[in-house]
Amino acid sequence: MELKLFFDENTENKIILGELIEDKYKEEKVFTKKYNREVYLLKIDNTDYVLKKEVFKGPFALKNKIKMMYKNIKKLREKGFENTYNVKVIAEEKVHPFLKNIYYVTDYIKGDTPKSKEDFEEVMQLIVKLHELGHYHGDCKPENFVKTEDGKMVMIDSKFRRAIFSKLGMYKDVLRLQRFSDNSLDLNKYFRKYKRHFLYYIAILLIYRRDIFRRKNDFWKKVL
Repeated sequence: MELKLFFDENTENKIILGELIEDKYKEEKVFTKKYNREVYLLKIDNTDYVLKKEVFKGPFALKNKIKMMYKNIKKLREKGFENTYNVKVIAEEKVHPFLKNIYYVTDYIKGDTPKSKEDFEEVMQLIVKLHELGHYHGDCKPENFVKTEDGKMVMIDSKFRRAIFSKLGMYKDVLRLQRFSDNSLDLNKYFRKYKRHFLYYIAILLIYRRDIFRRKNDFWKKVL
């Protein structure tokens, strides 16, 4: 079994790594515990962090997607986009070439999910800004955004992938947000003539495919 570590060599990250290795952390809460994903709230050196474990199998194990996410976040922050969490430490446990366990520690972002119309307007502005920088969220559900105690909106639970087809990623993000939100989003405010773009309709098929196959037609009112 092979273990690789990735982290910026600063005091905070060294403390986190040392406390984890020496088992000196406190498990505060279990957020998720599934066969391929586990998420915990930890107390390390009197500071809250989130520890995540993800299992990658088959072809998905060939690339370290968490390391890619870590690099994407760094690039975004270098461009002035600071509405993301920070990845502190990554540990890659290679069981065999087609099975990897990846553990990583991030900031714990305290706050609430967006609720008001104003909150969702702020989320939309963030999504637009993210796309302008050539990245997309990929899982735009309300629970993946946090409004901090000081009023800052932060994106979480995203790999912040580079957008090859930027408009498709953008439309998928906003449609997913619209699907899981009770708030009606005015897309005309942010995207001109978006209904004339064929990628918008491809995004509809990708995001609402389950509704289409289940013959739930009420979603068409939201998207057309």
